[in-house]
Amino acid sequence: MHGPEHVLRVLPRAPGQRLFEGGCGTGALTRELVRRGFEVTASTFDDALDLGPGAKCIAHVDLNLALPLDDESFDCAVLQEVIEHLENPAHVVREFSRILRPGGIWVLTTPNSSGVRSRMHFLMSGFVKGRRRPANYGSPPGDYNNLFIPALPVLHYLLWQYGFRVQRIGRANRKFSARLLFIALYPLIWLGTMRYARPMAKYESPLQREACRDLRRILLSPSILMDENLVLVLVKSGSIASYAPGLADQRSAQAAEPRMAPELVSSRDKS
Repeated sequence: MHGPEHVLRVLPRAPGQRLFEGGCGTGALTRELVRRGFEVTASTFDDALDLGPGAKCIAHVDLNLALPLDDESFDCAVLQEVIEHLENPAHVVREFSRILRPGGIWVLTTPNSSGVRSRMHFLMSGFVKGRRRPANYGSPPGDYNNLFIPALPVLHYLLWQYGFRVQRIGRANRKFSARLLFIALYPLIWLGTMRYARPMAKYESPLQREACRDLRRILLSPSILMDENLVLVLVKSGSIASYAPGLADQRSAQAAEPRMAPELVSSRDKS
């Protein structure tokens, strides 16, 4: 299992910094972030929670839609075990990039489909970590957990497209069988990764070579290969205009679409 301690372990203490937590659940992590001195804004899909002094909760936020937050208004962000439940990971990455200032930190966690245990399970069954059995075909996609687990190479591409770089890979739970498989299979995994995670001739460029080097580094990380969950510490490399000049037009189009305003509830207002 994965818990708040894995996020707190990698998130620098930064009292006074503004932090957004998407999909705060019961608020357990939110309260710990407040105790560490962050000024926290959290969202929930349900009714607002009373998170105590120092935090506010935005109710009825669907992370599949545009976030009701200003551009570059946060120093940090956390999305803990949520992206795999959302229908459009590209939209999620784009929105978190939009709300973070240049140099901002995003801690993203999700089930690790690239671990050795997940790879062996996929080899035998066609299913990966987090979705090891068929989905419930009687349940609609919006209500189903772990349906959209992002493959790490796809997630890496999306992160680079919207200005994020993997600054650090944190630790999560690691099973003994994963350690054994890592030792036994690492030479083959290294050869396969070095063979396939490299630029195709038709895409050859300095950017492509840099991105593929970074992808190989991540795919061969012991934490990626052995841990049950991804814990990625991401840094936003620049302003929106520097890597997504068309994003302003997309935002204008989204803003023109009518939608209900979310309820913003501050814990201080409740007291």
